[in-house]
Order: sequence, then structure tokens, then C-alpha cells
Amino acid sequence: HLECDLSTLDGCTRCRPAAIQTCCDIHNPELAGLYKATIVKTPHQVGRSRLPPEKEMSVEDKEHQQEKDRALRMDLEKWWRDMTVKKYTCGHLRNLGAGLVMGTTTRDRIVECARYGKIRTIANLDRETKWMGANEFGNDILKIIEEHYPIDLPPTIFIEVTPSSEPSSNSGYLHVRRDDSVLPAKRQVKCSVCHLEGHTSSFTDHPL
Repeated sequence: HLECDLSTLDGCTRCRPAAIQTCCDIHNPELAGLYKATIVKTPHQVGRSRLPPEKEMSVEDKEHQQEKDRALRMDLEKWWRDMTVKKYTCGHLRNLGAGLVMGTTTRDRIVECARYGKIRTIANLDRETKWMGANEFGNDILKIIEEHYPIDLPPTIFIEVTPSSEPSSNSGYLHVRRDDSVLPAKRQVKCSVCHLEGHTSSFTDHPL
């Protein structure tokens, strides 16, 4: 640029480098704030559940379990084909397949989690599968799971216990909770004179 225009000391005004207006953050600290970037931290994602290892079972029980899983898998495949046709038309189903709605990995994960009762809500479905359509189609998937793996809550059972000694007017009961834990029956009072249960020796109408 100096040789381009010898008439000036700074050379050609078109070729010469542009003058630097700023120096550094020490001489111009106010300019450093213009280049700050906001870092948005993504929330921590809850991991999937660790499914227990497959337990040993008889041949009949294993075949029954496989049949239930197979039926659930077939219903899921039927649902995703119908949903693909409904949302993307039949042409997309024929050309691209049903993976537009749900992939095979998601389907297999749903079957595995349903076997152990891990999917009961839409939040469970989203956590276990990380499926993008969990919120949109979650209710449909939960209904299909309920048909094959319903939530069975055993009723509370009361078992009458007959005392080993002579019968009395007060009989004991065992309360069986839903988790099959048994509470012992209440201890009966026993007379020290006649050795019968239900009263004590200080009872006013004692026969002796």
C-alpha cells in the first residue's frame, strides 16, 4: 500500500490496513461484556430402571410369559401401523414403515418394562423409553399395557384362628396385609383358677 500511492506517508487509502479502533480488554474493559455468551444448563435426566434378571421358572410358566409378551408386542405393532396411517397416510406406511411413530427398540423396551410393572403412568413411559411420542400417545400405550398386565391388588384377608384350649366367647384373628405379612392375634386373658380364657380370677360372676 505504500508503493501504491507515493504521494502520502500512509500509502494508498484503499489498500492500507484499517486502523484498529480497540486495543484489548485492559484498555477497553467495557467492550469485553459484548461477547459474553449465556450458558444454559440442561436439567439432569432421570435414568431408566434396571430390570431384574430373568428368574428361573418352569417350562409352562415360561411359555405362558412368552405368550403374554408376544400378544402385547403384536398389539403394539397393530397400534403403530394404524397410527401411522392415521397421521401420515397409508403411503408413508408402505414406503417408510411404521417407524415414523415408534421404533422397534421402543416397542421392545415397553414389553420388557410392562412385564415387571415399570410403566403405569405417562411419566414412567417417558422415563423408561425416552420416546418422543410419550406425551402424545401415552394414554393409548397405557391402555394396551393394562389389557395384558393389569394392576391386581389382592384384597385384605382375615383368617379366623381357633384357640388350642377350650373355646371361649372371644376368638382371635390374624390380619393378613397386602404384602402377605401376618400380624399375631391379640393375647387372650386366662383365669388362674379355672384355666379358661376370656376372664380372670377377680371376675365377679366367677362360677367357683
